Amino acid sequence: MNKYQVIYADPPWDYNDKSANRGGAARHYSTTDLEELKAMDVSSIAADNAVLAMWATWPQLDEARELMDAWGFKYNTVLFVWVKRSKNCWTNLVRELAKELCAQVADMSFTDLTKALLTPKGWRELVTAKRLRELMEARWYIGMGHTTRSNSEFVLVGYRGKKLPRLDKGVQQIIDAPVGDHSVKPDEAIKRIERLWGDVPRLEMFARRESEGWDLFGNQAPNSITIPTAGKEAA
Repeated sequence: MNKYQVIYADPPWDYNDKSANRGGAARHYSTTDLEELKAMDVSSIAADNAVLAMWATWPQLDEARELMDAWGFKYNTVLFVWVKRSKNCWTNLVRELAKELCAQVADMSFTDLTKALLTPKGWRELVTAKRLRELMEARWYIGMGHTTRSNSEFVLVGYRGKKLPRLDKGVQQIIDAPVGDHSVKPDEAIKRIERLWGDVPRLEMFARRESEGWDLFGNQAPNSITIPTAGKEAA
């Protein structure tokens, strides 16, 4: 079996709450309790020097750290924070801006309109920074939550052995991207991981679709590998 230097995981967390009947995770896919996740012998398929990038949500922060330890990785930091935009947010933003601009320029002469569109000052007069900020904030995704309405998730990173060389020092932490289907993560995360650590043996856990250059694990993944249970050999 391959020994992977980069493991990217999106565990199907079991939240054990009543929200399953109102759009929670269990309504959309099979979840797995923490003890069953911990029993997966991920350390047996990890290289001596390896990195684990694992998605988590704020209610599962303690469980995520516990799972990372069980899989043989030492927590280091938060790799990415995904701040979620609503679906079609950019299309809707452009449409709203166009509507407001049309209303403002309806009575302008061609000369004044050209001047406004060709200078930064003119744009600021047509659309103020305050109004643009209001329109941008209106495009945030509004999720569930027992306290505040959640609209972010994050990726924790942990290491086994020595850290892998960082190939790109320009990779940023914030991912500003719209939501897709339930629990599907933005492709930008994988792209940034590839920029960080390059073309090494890589595994995506709990994958749903193929990613070029990655081996896959998961009951929805094509050609899934097998991960043994702790104390048992792989089939």
